Amino acid sequence: KVGTARRDVTPQEPVPMWGYGARHDALSTGALDPLWANALVIEAGGQKLAIVGLDLGRSPAEKSLQNIRKRIKDQAGIEHSIIGGSHSHHGPVLELSDEPGKGQGRFDAALRYYWQLEEAIAGAILEANARLAPARVGVGSVQLEGFNRNRHTKLEPKPNDRELALMRLDDPAGKPLAILVNFTAHPTMIPSSTLKFSADYAGAMKETVEKETGAAVIFMQGASGDQSANPGPNKGYQ
Repeated sequence: KVGTARRDVTPQEPVPMWGYGARHDALSTGALDPLWANALVIEAGGQKLAIVGLDLGRSPAEKSLQNIRKRIKDQAGIEHSIIGGSHSHHGPVLELSDEPGKGQGRFDAALRYYWQLEEAIAGAILEANARLAPARVGVGSVQLEGFNRNRHTKLEPKPNDRELALMRLDDPAGKPLAILVNFTAHPTMIPSSTLKFSADYAGAMKETVEKETGAAVIFMQGASGDQSANPGPNKGYQ
């Protein structure tokens, strides 16, 4: 069985932005497009797995993850979960804490957001669980040239991960319900000087596939390391 749901997790107040050290503590000035928490719950063999793709630089702090996992276990019997960020460099900073010198009193809007984010992730998972319905699963992958590059290595040939892999979950009649997509590249298509939130290429991909298929789309970043979505100079990308 499969169920999906999502929550908008775009900060509604100015908060520090994640991803580029040169920004220091510059605050956000709005959003280019919404940031989402996309949840997928799969039930098979008497077990439930929740997978959440976040349009954020990383997952929430460990304390928040523990709170989320306790809640979904207590309320929905979900004992397994994968909660990961897309690594977007246009999301909010998630490393602050409610302690002196670590955010308290200076970045209180960010601290308020962390509680809202925790609630949104748990809420999306619980809603997806409530929507569980029979499904069948298929997987596939393709090697893509020209969509990412190794930006740092001095090794030759340059190591690259070219695989785009996906899992597609359909209802018994063959209608797509959910598509889980995995690709490896830093979402850095937007200049660091832009202080607006964006899901970057992962968000554009999800929106396009959702329109084409009607399915909920969940993006999971690979081990991006040195893998950049930027093809290099003079290729039309930042």
